[in-house]
Amino acid sequence: MVAAVGSALDPARGRERMIETVMLPAVLALAMLGAGLDIDLRRLPNGHIAARTMFAGLVVTVILLPLAGLTIAACFRDEPAIAFGLALLAVSPAGLLAGPMASAAGGAAGTAVALTASSSLLYLAAAPRLIPALAIWFDVPAGTVDLPGRDILTGISAICVLPLVVGAVIRLVAPCHARSSGRIIASLIRPLLGCVLTYILIVNVDALWRCSAGLLGATLLLNLLAVLLAGGVAAVAACRPVDRLAIEGACLIRQEGTGIFVAAVVFDETTAALPLIVNSVTALIVAHLLRSCRRSGRSSLAARATV
Repeated sequence: MVAAVGSALDPARGRERMIETVMLPAVLALAMLGAGLDIDLRRLPNGHIAARTMFAGLVVTVILLPLAGLTIAACFRDEPAIAFGLALLAVSPAGLLAGPMASAAGGAAGTAVALTASSSLLYLAAAPRLIPALAIWFDVPAGTVDLPGRDILTGISAICVLPLVVGAVIRLVAPCHARSSGRIIASLIRPLLGCVLTYILIVNVDALWRCSAGLLGATLLLNLLAVLLAGGVAAVAACRPVDRLAIEGACLIRQEGTGIFVAAVVFDETTAALPLIVNSVTALIVAHLLRSCRRSGRSSLAARATV
């Protein structure tokens, strides 16, 4: 009732809440539906994955990388919302593009897909307690509210998980319709998601300007640490090179959309979404540079071998 009166007295705030609580969840749900339509369950990699590879991948993605990210987030104590956003990024599970990214780099797509599924399930199990604890730890104002964990789990499941599953099932049952629908959604989601994210950036332009250098440095450092941790743990576990690349892909490609939903919708802190938006670009740049460097290195090695 109070929120309704406040929106009536402040039309601008009412429009902001409409974008944050209606448009953003709808666009994210549509994006997840489109991602699900791209998943062909009949063609998922089903090769054998060594137990030590899965263990090494989960140690990096679920323990070491989150700890590194939370350490970086602690450096932004003067900006609680930014710190909370970095914390959400640190604990985010591996993203859906980890498999294709690993495959493009010459890695084992099956390992990346398995790490994505495993880390996502662990995230869903931990989110109801973990996310409110992070909000309180970083002194986010909304974190002082007694937000039931089931509300967080319900929101993430409804917006980020259910549409993905529905899309995958549609692709399995009606692949022809799924492909045509996927193309339509892809053509819609890019401008829609771009508009919503641009809105978040504009609304928080002061915080973005104030913390732009720090955010860029923090996300770049986190991604470089992801590469080093993936390589180091994979070496200790004696993983195959293709599995090392898969673990690296799972560390670089995160589910920023889930974190953006939690920040902007669940906690009404669009400023906390800034690190996730910045990282979505930074991680792709790091992955692209790594792939380019490795390709040029292989080309040079082949040229020397020929000579």
